[in-house]
Amino acid sequence: MELFLVSLLFSLVCTVSSLTCHQCTPGTSLRCTETQKTCSPQETSCANAAVTTFVGGQSINVNAKDCATSSDGCGEVVSVNFLVTRVTVNVQCCNTDNCNTVSPPAYTDNNPNGLKCCVDENCQTTVQCLGKEDTCISAVVQSGGTTVKSRGCATNNVCGSQSPQMTGITGEINCCKGNLCNHAKRITLDILLALLPIVVLKFIF
Repeated sequence: MELFLVSLLFSLVCTVSSLTCHQCTPGTSLRCTETQKTCSPQETSCANAAVTTFVGGQSINVNAKDCATSSDGCGEVVSVNFLVTRVTVNVQCCNTDNCNTVSPPAYTDNNPNGLKCCVDENCQTTVQCLGKEDTCISAVVQSGGTTVKSRGCATNNVCGSQSPQMTGITGEINCCKGNLCNHAKRITLDILLALLPIVVLKFIF
């Protein structure tokens, strides 16, 4: 009997403590049907993201809502700039039931910050980094159903972890600091330098 009461009490506590959030993930039509979602124990916040895509002088704005963990970039801005296309994501979070109703403002800072990055592997074309974009990257990007290797500018928070899928990045990201550091020869040299200690150890032992 006591075990039953403990189990019942535990289930009630878990039910009460579960956070609920609005969920809305835009599809190819850029629209979505908003629903309510019960978050997992690891998801302690409700997130609302303003996603802006800049193409050919025009901008497309969509919003996404979901449950979020502490590592999902709450309060951060993500920006990826490949010259012909730029995607920015402004993520705001809250921690009460269904609190993610009001969408955050789009991140639209397009002021040059002085950093330049390569757009192609030979660095014949470059892009001027904007706003908070402080890093040069080389990444695999999903485009029109195919994957392509792209280079450009980004905020540093896309490095070292899986960036939001809303930016279009689907695979490995190579990051570096400094003007035009993301050309093919530089990235290859960095990889060789990283492998050098391993090669030396093999010869020693």
